[in-house]
Amino acid sequence: MASYLFNNNNNIDETILKQCNFDARLLLSKGYTIKSLKECDFDSEALRIAGCTAIQLRCNNFSLKELREGGYSVIDVLSAGYSIKRLKQAGYTAYDIYHNNENEIVVSIEELKNAKFNASELRACGFSTKELKDVGYSALELKNAGFTAPELKRVGFNKTDLKQIGFWEHDGTWQNYNCYWSCCKYILL
Repeated sequence: MASYLFNNNNNIDETILKQCNFDARLLLSKGYTIKSLKECDFDSEALRIAGCTAIQLRCNNFSLKELREGGYSVIDVLSAGYSIKRLKQAGYTAYDIYHNNENEIVVSIEELKNAKFNASELRACGFSTKELKDVGYSALELKNAGFTAPELKRVGFNKTDLKQIGFWEHDGTWQNYNCYWSCCKYILL
């Protein structure tokens, strides 16, 4: 374990900052803690470049949003113990999570759905209509994600489901005398 995690020397002043050329790596090598660097307004990006891990920053009160803004990858923050739901709240996209650095960490579609990603976000990851239907997305959610009527019909949505969202063509005949479809009841003009 690195010595800079346990050193209690928290007194960084302007002289020390100037001597170290405002370099986080140099300050850490001199024994200053991550917490003392945070107090001097070093951000998570500077500390990442200096070699600090996501879990070290988490232990020093950096938020997940700060880690994301500092350039920490999905793999880094998941290995620091954050859940997929927390990643979503911090601004990581479903695409970022699912396609993490050559899929070193396998994330299932169920985990993404449980983290409250919508069908549009999962469609951007490359999931098919069938996969989205199988994990419980409704016909309306899939329609809003941009899937077409034939796609929804092919994966097994029935006439009732598709009719409710305006995706079922009329299966009756046009009634010229009062201008409505015979399959649609109680339509007033």
